[in-house]
Amino acid sequence: MKIFFLLLIIHSSIIFAEENAKVTFIDEDGCLKNKHIYVKTFDFLIEKQTDVDTLFFEGNKDIQTFSINKSDTIGYFNFYDNSDSFLCSALLSESDSVVISMKIDTTGNYEFNNIYYNNPYFNFLVNKINVYNDDKFYEVYYKYDIPLLFKYADSIRQSNLDTFYNDSIYNENNTVINTFFLGTIKYSYVRTLMTFLTKEYYYKDRTDSLLEHYTFQLFHDDTMNVYNDFSKDFSFQSYIFYTRMAIYHKYKDEYPRDNYKSYISAHIDKFKEHFKGLFEQKIIYDFLFDVASDARNMKEIAYLTELIDSLEKENMSNIFIKQLRNLIENMSKTMPGNILKDYDFVDVNNQPVKLSDYFNKGRYVYVNIWATWCGPCLHYIKFEKELVEKFKDQDITFLNITLEKMAYKDWLAFITKKGVKGEQVLYQGNLKSQLAKDLMIDGIPKFMLLDKDGSIINPNACNPEDELLLEDFKKIGIE
Repeated sequence: MKIFFLLLIIHSSIIFAEENAKVTFIDEDGCLKNKHIYVKTFDFLIEKQTDVDTLFFEGNKDIQTFSINKSDTIGYFNFYDNSDSFLCSALLSESDSVVISMKIDTTGNYEFNNIYYNNPYFNFLVNKINVYNDDKFYEVYYKYDIPLLFKYADSIRQSNLDTFYNDSIYNENNTVINTFFLGTIKYSYVRTLMTFLTKEYYYKDRTDSLLEHYTFQLFHDDTMNVYNDFSKDFSFQSYIFYTRMAIYHKYKDEYPRDNYKSYISAHIDKFKEHFKGLFEQKIIYDFLFDVASDARNMKEIAYLTELIDSLEKENMSNIFIKQLRNLIENMSKTMPGNILKDYDFVDVNNQPVKLSDYFNKGRYVYVNIWATWCGPCLHYIKFEKELVEKFKDQDITFLNITLEKMAYKDWLAFITKKGVKGEQVLYQGNLKSQLAKDLMIDGIPKFMLLDKDGSIINPNACNPEDELLLEDFKKIGIE
């Protein structure tokens, strides 16, 4: 019966298309009843999520259709429930209709079974564009033959282009749609290849001429700057990331971070050398955003402020300048000497505790902000165990703050099973919560070293595996 309604909805959507996009949710098992559904878009240009609309799924319905208030002509829309849990994504343009079937899977997470579009553009994208993750591609990938991989990836890209131009959806007069799809084809190609090349740099520490040749072949691809509407393209963002990683690993010995100004200026010079236009600005912005997020003192903050001023004079987009200035302003509040705000947690006995409960006890505090789902966080558990044992008689507390929305009993069972050492507290939140915003946490794990009164010594302390952490400990008499 639901399938019948589904087909009826799609048919009606095609006939009665309106200005706003429409989304229909089919609730298969009651998982959406009496819940708000928050609609958001993610701008990959500045890596920021924007609220678009709020929907409400009524408790007496299994199927409900909503009109989405939107202004963009095309883009991905993300849907979340009351507790900020991710439901699904849909690619929508003006007058689109999409039907999404939802249920809860065996692990208790949302699962969308079917997505149907009335617009042929997106059926084309989902069903006809070849992707770079099938068995045949990985068979070539794991031969680690760079020329062969590029040749095969070229054949996939050409096949995608042929499919697009020969398909009935191609319209030479619709520049918005054409730009989006041609950009998607382009960046899925370069993202895949740059991912491979970066792994060669990173995991194998390769620096041979063949690797360099193909890396810079991607850097100097003249078509890279043609598609200026990057804001909706995930592949573009991934390409930016791996491109920066490749440049970093190529020059990491030549320009180490120890020489802060040289490290930053050298990377920016390389970006300007290889890229142009908005692409150049975006990759510089991403690099500076990461550098600023890792700032360790007010001297570095002052240098970054001067650098942003100079980039503004060079006509960097105000979108990037504004984001960087906001970051610098917030980061300055987490610099050494500032006292952390207080936060409420629960401890292993399910008792309410505050962050301030661990201060003014004559002990330094090494803070680890982590989550049970975070792979790198779990990796560091064994190294922190070693530190807790090594410094058990020293004046330092190892405080592990679990930043996660989860039941106390599940959290306790997890940390018990993993044998996590040190003080353990649970903060009911995520990367969008107040604690994460205050401490400028956009990724975990996050490590901090605090003085005995709760003031910050190092807002970006080294991880437990890094030997440089012992040097920081030594500076405060912990050895």
